[in-house]
Amino acid sequence: MELQLSPRAIDEIVYKLRIALRDDLAKLVKKEQQPEMVTTSEAAAILHVTPDHMRHIAHRYPHTKTGEGKQARLLFVRSALLQ
Repeated sequence: MELQLSPRAIDEIVYKLRIALRDDLAKLVKKEQQPEMVTTSEAAAILHVTPDHMRHIAHRYPHTKTGEGKQARLLFVRSALLQ
């Protein structure tokens, strides 16, 4: 027994699937997105401190170190600084 669907019903199913797929992709992109990172001087400006002081209090905020040794750059998570 074969099921017959009208073109309108097919279009409606396709439309609903597109919406569901778009929502799923948006959730996936949001989940996989890396946090926005700012430099030490930008982080210092957000907190209204000097960049030197920001380097001393870096352990209080989530950050990553790019490079090696003492001259490595620090990048801070912007959303954590704004809280």
